[in-house]
Amino acid sequence: MKKRLFMLTLALVFVFALIGCTPQAQEPTPTPTAEATPTAEPNEPTDNPTPAVKVKIATLAGPTGMGLIQLMDDANSDKYDISIYTAPDQILPKIIKGEVDIASVPANLAAMLYNKTDKGIKVLVTNGLGVLYIVENGDSINTVADLKGKTINAIGQAATPEYILNEILKKNDLTAGEDVTIKYSTQIPELANMVVAGDVKIALLPEPFVSVVTAKNKDVKVKIDINEEWKEAFGKNRGIAMSATIVNTKFLEEHPEAVQAFMKDYQASIKFVNEKPNEAAELIAEKKIVGSAAIAAQAIPRCNLVYLDGKISKEMLMEYYQTLFDSDPKSVGGTLPDANLYYMP
Repeated sequence: MKKRLFMLTLALVFVFALIGCTPQAQEPTPTPTAEATPTAEPNEPTDNPTPAVKVKIATLAGPTGMGLIQLMDDANSDKYDISIYTAPDQILPKIIKGEVDIASVPANLAAMLYNKTDKGIKVLVTNGLGVLYIVENGDSINTVADLKGKTINAIGQAATPEYILNEILKKNDLTAGEDVTIKYSTQIPELANMVVAGDVKIALLPEPFVSVVTAKNKDVKVKIDINEEWKEAFGKNRGIAMSATIVNTKFLEEHPEAVQAFMKDYQASIKFVNEKPNEAAELIAEKKIVGSAAIAAQAIPRCNLVYLDGKISKEMLMEYYQTLFDSDPKSVGGTLPDANLYYMP
């Protein structure tokens, strides 16, 4: 029964995990001037010497994997063995079997895995906030209220993007299907191409596809930042905790010093990407995390890469999981995770 439930709920995370996949378009784009900034100060991990064990890490292409880029260089090859995947079903068996020590995944997948593995994983940090944006080929919307009477083409039906969009609409006194018409696409690249061609006027898209469409069609503009709307709707200066980095509990117990060293290096890597997006973009493209350096450079500020651990991460994820659970319990694996999910350094 548990296996059947898990396979059913995997479909809920799969669409959103595609948000992290490498875009096909590689058109050059202007260098961004804005930089992503964490919403809160992280706890400083304990300074530990380089551990003797080599940590096996898995991540997805796209925003989920961007923050790990410095850990992928040759200087860290003795400490980290990092594999990049394009879909969660490539990572899941490795986590479940203990073949991966640490993984960066969509946040709701962390909750699912916690239930699936009998509490065999813990969340170390929240590493990515919202990457969803509403774009428009035109100039009829600037606020969520302006969506009334409009049609949005979106991704992520029966998955986290749908639940998040519905929640934002509800907080603005709008109802999906009544005040706003939503048409869902099953393929993100297909929807992006329709926006570029002008066949779709208003769309809900994730980064890095937002950067792809705005690069290829200069008439397309970013109109609504869903992450900012989430913060406003919930009355806290926090975004949507959409990506999390998890650790195998057994590995954490056996190699706490390796985990502490990883957390310190990871924090530094995320800081590097946010503070030096152009330099980071070259490395990100080289590792094929995103299709081109130009697209990566434009996308980085809107990918909302953060390093949030401890209490802040726990509170954000608990709020997010509750929202998803209220929309569909299967989206978090059928049961809300308890406090043991969260690593408290």
